[in-house]
Amino acid sequence: MKNDDNNELSELLQYSKSEIYIVEFATDKILYVNDGATKALGYTENELLSMDIFEINPFLTPGEVHQLKTIADHEKSLSNFSYHQRKDRSIYPVHAFIHITRYQGRHCYIIFDTNWTENRQTEDRLAYQLSLLNSVLNATPDLIFYKDYKNENGKYIGGNTAFEAFTGRSLKNIVGHDDYELFGEKVGREFRKKDKELLDTKTSRVIEEWVSYPDDSKVLLSTLKTPFYDKNGDILGILGVSRDITQQKENEIRLRAAVEGSSDGQWNWDILTNEIYYSPRWKEILGHTEDELDNVFETWKERIHPDDAEAIFKHIDENLSGETDIYRMEERLRHKDGHYRIVLARAKTTYDHDGKAIRMDGFITDITRSKLIEQELLEQKRHLVHQAHHDLLTKLPNRILFQDRLGQAIAKAKRHQNQFALFFIDLDQFKQINDSLGHDVGDIVLIKIAKRLKSLIREADTLARLGGDEFTIILENIEQLQAASTLAKRIIEVMKEPIVIEPNKFFLTCSIGISLYPQDALTEAELVKYADSAMYKAKEDGRNTYQYYTSAMTQSALERVQMETSLR
Repeated sequence: MKNDDNNELSELLQYSKSEIYIVEFATDKILYVNDGATKALGYTENELLSMDIFEINPFLTPGEVHQLKTIADHEKSLSNFSYHQRKDRSIYPVHAFIHITRYQGRHCYIIFDTNWTENRQTEDRLAYQLSLLNSVLNATPDLIFYKDYKNENGKYIGGNTAFEAFTGRSLKNIVGHDDYELFGEKVGREFRKKDKELLDTKTSRVIEEWVSYPDDSKVLLSTLKTPFYDKNGDILGILGVSRDITQQKENEIRLRAAVEGSSDGQWNWDILTNEIYYSPRWKEILGHTEDELDNVFETWKERIHPDDAEAIFKHIDENLSGETDIYRMEERLRHKDGHYRIVLARAKTTYDHDGKAIRMDGFITDITRSKLIEQELLEQKRHLVHQAHHDLLTKLPNRILFQDRLGQAIAKAKRHQNQFALFFIDLDQFKQINDSLGHDVGDIVLIKIAKRLKSLIREADTLARLGGDEFTIILENIEQLQAASTLAKRIIEVMKEPIVIEPNKFFLTCSIGISLYPQDALTEAELVKYADSAMYKAKEDGRNTYQYYTSAMTQSALERVQMETSLR
C-alpha cells in the first residue's frame, strides 16, 4: 500500500500544473523536472536536464543564488519572486517556493514555481511597458547606468545605448564588470571612492567628473547618482544619469575670462566723503550706459533686493567696525529691465591708523546664469528623487518610500513605547474592470480609490500603493485597538459608494488585513507578511471585510508548506 501511495504522489508531482525542479545544491544543475516545467518553458525534459538554474533565469546572479541557498539551507525553506525565460526568449514572472531536500542521495533544493502572470493581456502590457521604458532610456543622449553594490560589489547590471557608446562596449560586455575593468585603476578608484561616500550617506548627489572615451577624448560629465533600494529598504546599488557638460563648462570659462579681462564691475567707496565710483562695466551689468547712473551711494542702495538688504548692510557694518576686512556677498541688484541680476560682490576694506574704516574697493561679477543652472540642476534632482519614491499614477508613496516610512514608524513606536497598525488592502473584483473595460478605465478607478482612502487617514499616517490594486496604510500612534477597527470599517463603508466613470458605474469592495506593532511582529518584513496573510484570510471569509493577524494564520500556512514538502 505504501508503494502505491508513493507512486500516486509521484504522479501528482509529475502532472502538477506548477513547475517543479530539483536542483543539485553544489552545482545548481537541474536533476528533475515535471511536465509543468516543460510545458511552461517550451523545452523537452532532456533539454532541461542538461541545463542549470541560470539558463532558465538569466536575470539571476551567482551572488543572489548563493544568498538564497544560504537562507534556504538555514531556514530549510523560503519563497521568492523571480522571472523565467522560455525557449522562445519571452519572459514571465514566477513565485517560487524553495525547500532543502535530498534526491538520489545528493544534497539538493526543490523549487515549486507558479506562473505569476494573471493573463496574457497583463503579460503583453508588461512587455510593452518594458519596451517603452527601454526605448525612452535608449533615446536619451544622457548616459544611464546602474551598479549592484549588495550582491555584486559594484559591478554594472545595466545601462542604455549612450552608455554603451561611451564605454565602447556592448551591454553584454558591460554587465558583470566593475569600474576598474571598464575605466582602469586610476579612474575606477576615484569612481569607487565617490560611490562609497554616497552609499555611506544614503543621499543623492550631483558629481562633475572628467572621463575619457575609448578614443582618448576627454569630456566633463555632470552625473546625478542616487541609491536604489530593495523591497526591505536596503540599498541594492547606485543609479547614475550623466550629461556631457564639456561645452557648457568651456563657455563658462570663456565668459569668466572675458569678465575678468574687463575687471568685472569695479566700484570704490570713499567712506569719509561718502563718494562712490561705479565703472562703466558695473553699470553695464545692470543694463545702463555710463551716463545713466549717478556715482552716489543711493545708486547701489536703491537697487538692492528688499529681501537681501538686512544681510548686506549687516555685513557692511561688520567691515566698518573692523570685525572683518573682507566683504563677500551674493547680491540681487535690480536691472534696468526690472528683473534682478545675481552678482557676486567682493571688496577689501582699508582702515586708518586708529582702525577706522576709510574706504572699500571691490568688484561685482554677474553670476545670474550659473545660479540659474545650479537651480535647474537642483530642481532636476528633486524631480528625480520624487519620481523614485512615488507612484506615477496615484502620486502616493511607492514601495520604496513605504518601506522607509514603515522603518520610521517602528523606530518612533519603539522610542515612545506606543503601537501602530499596518493595513494591507486589496481591491475585490478589480480584475474584471481591467479585463472588460481596459487599463485606462482601471487606472481612473485606482486614482479615485486612492483619493477616497487618503480622505480617511490623518496627515501623520501613510497611504501607499505597492502596485496593481494593492494599497497599504500605516496608522501610527494608536492608543487602542478600536482605532484600527474603526478605520477598517470606514474604509469598507466608503467603498460601498459607487464609482462613476461615465457612462459606467462600478461597485467595488475590498479585503483588509491588519498586523500590529509590537503585538504581532517587530520587523518590517514580518509586519508586511502578517498583514498580507490576514488580508488573504479576509478574502477566504467572503471578501468585503477585514481580519486581524493571528498566529493561527502562520500555522495554517506552515501546514500547507509541510504538506507540499511531504509529497517528496
